[in-house]
Amino acid sequence: MFIADLKFYKYLTTKRSQKIARSVFPYLQNKGKLLDLGGGNMLTSITLSQLLPELQIHGIDVIRDQNLPDKLPQNVAFSTYDGRSIPFEDQSFDQALVCSTLHHTTDPEFFMKELVRILKPGGILIVVEEMYSNWLDLAWIAGLDWILNKLKKDVPVPLNFRTYRQYDQTFRELKLKQTAHSHVRPAIPWQRLEIYAFTSPT
Repeated sequence: MFIADLKFYKYLTTKRSQKIARSVFPYLQNKGKLLDLGGGNMLTSITLSQLLPELQIHGIDVIRDQNLPDKLPQNVAFSTYDGRSIPFEDQSFDQALVCSTLHHTTDPEFFMKELVRILKPGGILIVVEEMYSNWLDLAWIAGLDWILNKLKKDVPVPLNFRTYRQYDQTFRELKLKQTAHSHVRPAIPWQRLEIYAFTSPT
């Protein structure tokens, strides 16, 4: 048995997802199509679907999470993909969310470009991510992330964290217009997720 099968773990991850969803939903619009890159158990998207019932959400991930519900809300869909590139056409989404996922990709900068590619001009992009300033930060967030993901079945755990400065440079290179910056401590007080809201180039 994996710890992620236990009711207590499911309770905590549900509360975590709900807190993140409530932190990002003010930056989203209640219309159009949203891509949730690395949706995992889709609990964040499920909460967003309740807060934004007119929004159509499609989540993708490289595996089907063991805690992904068998039945999703009518306005939420999920599919797996190969993790190499986002499997949708250019400008096919109005909004996009990437939550605690970029550091699990092989190339965070490439997937940032992919998110901009699939967004319509002026589309909304929400980035929720852990970042670091020094090697102590990196050791802490990488160790904690590795442990938490090893509690779940078959979850690949590449760890490609970036510094605040590296992400700032990527955001500038992609010509993203920042509309908001905040943070959330989703489960434990010493874990901090940065929240950035952008609009894509027009």
